[in-house]
Amino acid sequence: MKTDVFSQKILDDNIIQITFDTPGKDVNIFTPEAMTEIEEKLLSLMNRSDLKVLLFKSGKSNHFCAGADINILAGLNDPETGYQISLRGQRVFSLFTKLPFPSIAVIHGVCVGGGTELSLACSYRIASDHENTTISLPEVNLGIIPGWGGTQRLPRLIGIRHSLEIILSGRRLDARRAYKIGLIDKILNSDSMEDESLSFARQLVGGKTVLRDTHGRKVNWSEQIPFAKTILYAMAKRKIEKRTLGKYPAPRHALRAIHKGINIPIEEGLLLEAAYFKQLICSPVSKNLIRIFFLRDTLKKNARGLLPESLPRDFTRIAVVGAGIMGSGIAHLTAAKSIHTSLKGLRLESLNKVRRIAAKLTGKIRDNILYTLSYDGFNETPFIIESITDDMSAKQKLLHELESQTTPDTIIASNTSSLRIDELARTLKHPDRFIGMHFFNPPHTMPLIEIIRGNHTSDQTFLAALNLALRLGKIPLPVKDSPGFLVNRILAPFLLESIVMLNNGIKQEKIDALIRQFGLPVGPFEMYDMIGLDVAFAVAKNLAGIREGTETGVAFLKKMVEKGYRGKKSGIGFYRYKRNRKGINTKIRSMINGKKIGSTDDEMIKQLIYLMINEAARCLEEKIVEQANDIDAAMIFGLGFAPFRGGLLTFADTEGVSKIVTTLERLTEMYGKRFKPCDLLVQMQKDRKNFYV
Repeated sequence: MKTDVFSQKILDDNIIQITFDTPGKDVNIFTPEAMTEIEEKLLSLMNRSDLKVLLFKSGKSNHFCAGADINILAGLNDPETGYQISLRGQRVFSLFTKLPFPSIAVIHGVCVGGGTELSLACSYRIASDHENTTISLPEVNLGIIPGWGGTQRLPRLIGIRHSLEIILSGRRLDARRAYKIGLIDKILNSDSMEDESLSFARQLVGGKTVLRDTHGRKVNWSEQIPFAKTILYAMAKRKIEKRTLGKYPAPRHALRAIHKGINIPIEEGLLLEAAYFKQLICSPVSKNLIRIFFLRDTLKKNARGLLPESLPRDFTRIAVVGAGIMGSGIAHLTAAKSIHTSLKGLRLESLNKVRRIAAKLTGKIRDNILYTLSYDGFNETPFIIESITDDMSAKQKLLHELESQTTPDTIIASNTSSLRIDELARTLKHPDRFIGMHFFNPPHTMPLIEIIRGNHTSDQTFLAALNLALRLGKIPLPVKDSPGFLVNRILAPFLLESIVMLNNGIKQEKIDALIRQFGLPVGPFEMYDMIGLDVAFAVAKNLAGIREGTETGVAFLKKMVEKGYRGKKSGIGFYRYKRNRKGINTKIRSMINGKKIGSTDDEMIKQLIYLMINEAARCLEEKIVEQANDIDAAMIFGLGFAPFRGGLLTFADTEGVSKIVTTLERLTEMYGKRFKPCDLLVQMQKDRKNFYV
């Protein structure tokens, strides 16, 4: 079927321009039909002796090409089909290299995956200086490797070291960084792209070479020495194993494709790449990571779908109250998104410290963030986020104070971790303009924001919070108002049970190592120290009333805080921190007084993870969120829960609900009622159902 997504025209000086512009879509994607169409166009140019240069560009305002249609990859169940898809893309893109004249990829906006691989097959790449222009090969984040030539052409273009950095991380490069390493040949002014790209093409007419003298294609000297090259690959392999713990095969396969492919003819290297692609495309890890990609996209689309066209889409001013770790993190996030931000603290020395840390981390002092001790200008600020300690009376007092400093139109959001929004709103005269926005630590990297609506929160306030979350590049998840909301409520039993295990004689480093091996980014005690034990204690107290068996954990945290063990910020918690080194806090051994219990590694993991599954099922029972997908997304994007496992409830289905219920019943007999399976799990066992069936 003809798609007509590629148009072509002859410009002056016998320059042909092909424009990729998928009708009715915001992005360009290579469907099978689009691949056939570009193949036909390129084949038709093979014998054109009259043409001198090909300009390949996008017709989209902020998008070059997103590569393959991920919906097709998600539906693949036959590795051989994946292999043929890889070979087909390689064959089509290789046509660019066989044209009787040079080709130029004109990159403006997002260039990702197959779009980047297409550009690598062109003779030259030029890119706009627009902030939206980024170039990447993120396939490892989908559990696969670049399959249309990326692992073979990139190392031959920019060398091994830079290629490993780009392919193994999936990181995006802006035009400046891409130019520096030789990935692109020229940076264009985004306001005069048409003229500059045409000028670049005219320089090539007649066969002139236009590469700059100090081009980044000069391969690092170490890549010329076999021994040094061996060390480079070995270091990359160790880095992969440390980061993935062997759970993600794609980076290993990408490394092998580069390592083996660079020393053989590119035609053989492409076959090698396709073979590795075939091994990954139908793997459980890839299926889970592709599903997570769609989860992120769906949540953002759902939020955007709620916003009416009449709603203002921009934020020019915001204020954040509370200059602690979370408050300052939120303020610097909003400032980084070009929003003028006021950060109010209580002490000048604290604000100066925050300013120094921010300047050190970012390498610059932002001129759109105001550090202040007063409420000056708050009556002209349409949106305020409070982020002080999670104490009900302290927050209520502050909210009452804030309301007196603002207009009735000002929206106030609380970055609370666990306190009920309706309870916080009791002291407010205008609870309709109050809402919860629970950011996760650190705010600039964690993708999720829980949006918590109180009974009195207006539609306008709710939509404004959704709008802000999207403006910040975050994933907004509407959550019912209840203690702990969603992520912290599910996380609390896991964290408190880890203390019970510690009190029963199992060392914190052992438990942390087990949980990291399971797939979480950090173990429970490392998590405590990152959160801050004072913060964790406040949250634990707020949640203690909703679940039995929390006494041991809450009491232990109280003792830790009383001893001054507050975690990384105080230099000591469950671990000691000194000069960027972490050691065991052996003094907590004297606080342990529980009965010594021996457990296998598998049993300990079940004690911790099955408790989270049980609490997640209760959240579905109580309609904290509506579906299992929401819980999987929240745990992945708010906590970093083992993406390769697909999410907490996807993992539960892998285990089988019947097995989980049986195990929880056994643990209830051994350790107490905190393990009792909830009604929903028991009913699912009876009905022989899983969360996604």
